[in-house]
Amino acid sequence: MGKGNLNYLHTFDEISKIYNIDSSTIRKQVAQGKYIIGKDVKKFGKTWIMTEECMTRTFGEQMYIMYLQELENQIKNSKALASVKKSTKKKKEANSLDNTDNEEISNTWNEEEPQGITLKSFSFNK
Repeated sequence: MGKGNLNYLHTFDEISKIYNIDSSTIRKQVAQGKYIIGKDVKKFGKTWIMTEECMTRTFGEQMYIMYLQELENQIKNSKALASVKKSTKKKKEANSLDNTDNEEISNTWNEEEPQGITLKSFSFNK
């Protein structure tokens, strides 16, 4: 367990979601003396936390590993979604610029015939 790293600490609510148990079960276990307060668990205000080491020792590693994999997948999916949204936004901006240019060009064709110099002949110099 890393000292000073909050990644190794979990609230009872978080643990209850990981292991599909009620958080009151863990609080009852604390009251019964199953954990060492200050080493395994600690209370900050109204929130109880437990070390990862104690959590996996008590409830097992398998479900925790599955939880971490799910978190990793959610992070990857959210990054992929953000990337798609960003590229879609860029495409929309590019399309709106293209449409503006096309409207300006099409508006010039609606005017009278263009007046200018008529070129009757030309040649390339060698």
